[in-house]
Amino acid sequence: MSSPVSHSGFPVGRKGRRAPFGLPRRDSLVERCLAGITWNKGMQARGRKVTALDEIGWPERIHWWIDAVGGFLTFTKTELRVGNLGCSDNDIAIMGGLAEHHADIKRDESGVVLTAHAPTSVNGEKGESFLLHDGDEITMEGVRLKYRQPMPWSTTARLEIESHHRLPLGLDAVLLLGDLCLLADHPDAHIRTHWPASVFIRREHDRYWVQSETPLVIDGVSHDRAGPLTPRSHVEADWGSFSFESVDETGR
Repeated sequence: MSSPVSHSGFPVGRKGRRAPFGLPRRDSLVERCLAGITWNKGMQARGRKVTALDEIGWPERIHWWIDAVGGFLTFTKTELRVGNLGCSDNDIAIMGGLAEHHADIKRDESGVVLTAHAPTSVNGEKGESFLLHDGDEITMEGVRLKYRQPMPWSTTARLEIESHHRLPLGLDAVLLLGDLCLLADHPDAHIRTHWPASVFIRREHDRYWVQSETPLVIDGVSHDRAGPLTPRSHVEADWGSFSFESVDETGR
């Protein structure tokens, strides 16, 4: 098998300077997330470090429905199987001409590697193994995907279907949920919204937290800008809302 195709190296996020206590202004939150800085539960700034992905106590696959944005087939696990709808072993099953087991996607602290088991090309170059980078265009038997990883220091990435093929249940894209996910009206957000505020999901130990610039309600309980999430949480605030659903409840 050929070695991974590398287009460029992954830059390491730089350490951020310590910010004053209190909530940063809106554009500062986006800028600091892009620079590799996030906040702990007390909204105190800290630098992000690229760390190994660990399996956590969440389901490996959930559906994430975001108000006025769309639905995302969301994975917390680090190894995914890609293929057609006819095989129940496939994590990413696409309605199209894919082989039963077309490819595997594996991610760790060094990057995301796509290993092909059927004809596949990235940016027009055929091969068996590819180290993916933001903006790469993947073609598998007529199924065209775009890989987005707007923050190289973050392990979160998105796969968008650019051909006419579709995911089950009307889901819009695949999200590989890592250590942090920024939702903002910004072209380099992991998920682009038109909300008046920026929101991010971050992982700490074995659970995820949501942090917002304004108060929010999680599963009917009010929180001052931050709170823990479960795989069935519903979150709402003045900027909008989103919900998680277990795949066991909704099917593929």
